[in-house]
Amino acid sequence: MAHSATFARLTRGQTLACFSLAALIDLAIGAWLRQLLPPRELLNPDSYMRLVRLHDLLARHAPLDAVLRDGSGIGTRLHWSHLLDSLLLVLAAPLAPWLGWQAALPWAGLALGPLVAGLLGTALAWAAAPLSDPAWRWTAALSATLMLPILGYTLPGVVHHHALVALAVVMCAGWAARAVATPTVATVCTPAGIHLGAWAAFGLWLSPEAMPLALLAFGAIGLAWLLQPGERGHAATLAAATTTLAMLAGLALAADPPADAALPALDRLSSAWLCLALLGAGAAWCFVGIDRMALAPAWRGLAGGAVAAGAAIAWLALFPDALRGPGGIVEAAASQVFFADIAEMQPVRSWPDAVTFLLPGGFAAMVAAVVALRQRSFLWAYATACVVLLVLVAATHRRFSTYGACAGAIALPVAITLASACLRDRPPVVAAAVRLLLLLLVLVGPYAPPLLAGGAAAAPAAACSVRAVAPALDGFAGQVVLADVSLSPELLYRSRILTVGSLYHGNVAGFLRLRAAWRSRDDGRSGVPPDVAATGAGLVLFCRHAGRTRLVADLPADTLWDRIGRGEVPAWLEEVPVDPASGFRLFRVR
Repeated sequence: MAHSATFARLTRGQTLACFSLAALIDLAIGAWLRQLLPPRELLNPDSYMRLVRLHDLLARHAPLDAVLRDGSGIGTRLHWSHLLDSLLLVLAAPLAPWLGWQAALPWAGLALGPLVAGLLGTALAWAAAPLSDPAWRWTAALSATLMLPILGYTLPGVVHHHALVALAVVMCAGWAARAVATPTVATVCTPAGIHLGAWAAFGLWLSPEAMPLALLAFGAIGLAWLLQPGERGHAATLAAATTTLAMLAGLALAADPPADAALPALDRLSSAWLCLALLGAGAAWCFVGIDRMALAPAWRGLAGGAVAAGAAIAWLALFPDALRGPGGIVEAAASQVFFADIAEMQPVRSWPDAVTFLLPGGFAAMVAAVVALRQRSFLWAYATACVVLLVLVAATHRRFSTYGACAGAIALPVAITLASACLRDRPPVVAAAVRLLLLLLVLVGPYAPPLLAGGAAAAPAAACSVRAVAPALDGFAGQVVLADVSLSPELLYRSRILTVGSLYHGNVAGFLRLRAAWRSRDDGRSGVPPDVAATGAGLVLFCRHAGRTRLVADLPADTLWDRIGRGEVPAWLEEVPVDPASGFRLFRVR
């Protein structure tokens, strides 16, 4: 790895070019998609739900963890922290005096994606800088903007923290690489360590999802400490990083505590994660002490391993639910049913999906392996193993493919640089052809399955418009509406009705009641089914274009969902006229 500070840093021109390239391409793709999608301000349910909570927060002038009108009026706790909410308020503040907060927040939501795309593209080029030729660093920004696992979270109108978490993870990896590759002095004020800890804290505040990946970055410095006994700067850097993380996590927790501060929640910033940061800092300071003891390398390694293992075991003993993953957040009996209806939590099940979601990470793993073999480096072998782990995790949950895609974007300029160096003595046309093939592999490869299948898929049936049906719901403010679970956030955003449930684990019971209501079966003459009555619903909203939902897929086609879809409306439902252009049918429960 190059140790030149200049080589490992982006110039102002490169920074501006990468940011502009990523942001403008993201805007262009977003503008093109707006011509194909129904007119709507935001692009996914989570985006609407976040603005619904922000509206409630502004109305009450106090931080809220819950969406008050979900769960049949009981409310649904959202596990999201308030860092992104604060960023949205900052973006909306210049427009609020003229438009009002209600209108300014959607504009902030539209602006968020391109801004994050620009920042992430720049971060990826910066992370690739130590091993890439300056002439090719822009390819990292370009490839990231075009990769579906990243693009899905950066489009204009997507208001979510996933791309920002990826930004934090990329910055952690970049600072860890610089800390490992650059000789340091034994001081806890090392810039690389402080930056690493700050970005880890930023990611943790956004979502604990960042912590396992930040720990991999800390682990790289720990491995360097183990492999280079004479270099005391690694322990000092690790101490700086973990201490910074602990301090900033503590400050963030004080500013943004969970609704129940005594509960060590694992799905957001809480005392559980502050405890992990403190244990990590304690272990890092033990490394500093071990260095001062001047132990033999074998004893030094055993002592360091015992300290790290002890910290990990202590934390898992205090918070054993962490070992269960999502099952530690949602009750085991409900987790399979609940997560089955969340598309991004599904595993990769087909070869086309594998190409789309896993190819960039697989490419990055191969590039890292080549570097590890060329340099005979245990640290690069560790980096290869980390990328392979990202690919395996993405195979089990498609949402996590974002991180493998980021690794692929970093690997592209590195691969082009390595290939150019190997082909230096060959005719220029050969090197140009190899560079083109690498670009096509990363930029076009993930899109190969639909192209080979004959182009774009057939256009889906016309979607129902919540915007168009919202005026018909104005007269039912405060009443509970039974609808498709994926529509709950937008219904809450565009009307003043209550919804039965949504896909957020802060109220799994509400989701299960909604599911049971749509799965109910009756002869249409015996009155309102008990499962429907249990929701408290006074209205039923059904999309005429909807196919069979996963909520009833395992049952015969005689559920409430299926009967309404066939036009066999039960006698206990009375239709309410709505705009036919909305695509919906609205019923009042008698």
